[in-house]
Amino acid sequence: MRALSVLFPAFCHGLREPDPEFQREAQALENLGIPWRVVNISALNSGDLAGAFHFFGETPLSPMIYRGWILHPEEFAALHEALSERGCRLLTSPAAYRHALLFPEFFPAIADCSFPAVWIMGKDPNQAIKVARQLGSGPYFIKDFAKSAKEVWPKGCVAANVQELPAAIQALVEYRADRF
Repeated sequence: MRALSVLFPAFCHGLREPDPEFQREAQALENLGIPWRVVNISALNSGDLAGAFHFFGETPLSPMIYRGWILHPEEFAALHEALSERGCRLLTSPAAYRHALLFPEFFPAIADCSFPAVWIMGKDPNQAIKVARQLGSGPYFIKDFAKSAKEVWPKGCVAANVQELPAAIQALVEYRADRF
């Protein structure tokens, strides 16, 4: 009996298959007899539910695990709702996803075993510098609430001191663009 299924983001050039980043995992699931499906995340985020689930296939057994790119909490909630309407239950609720994704929400749970941290709402480098000074003179690791810019390390990710923070913040904002 199958206990769960997995949902991957579809490959933009072959919407019937997972994004190449997840194809090895899909193959491993097939080898184990665990069903998987794909969803077109771009279509979902633009409100095109028919396009998002065009290659979804028949409804797999619940619960379903989403294994894919980081979604904004609102996007995950939309995915959760769309799957519910199709008779699927995601294992993770929108509230649990939000709590596990957003740094200010999960930090209290790890504060005792973490480096000190501060954060601001928004992109104002002056406000960030003001709160960063509470931590001392640096260095600083910076990220938005959901993701760092480690792919462009160290630019947009690390500031050696307060003077480097504005440039690092700007690089992070530019790198994350509309996902910031």
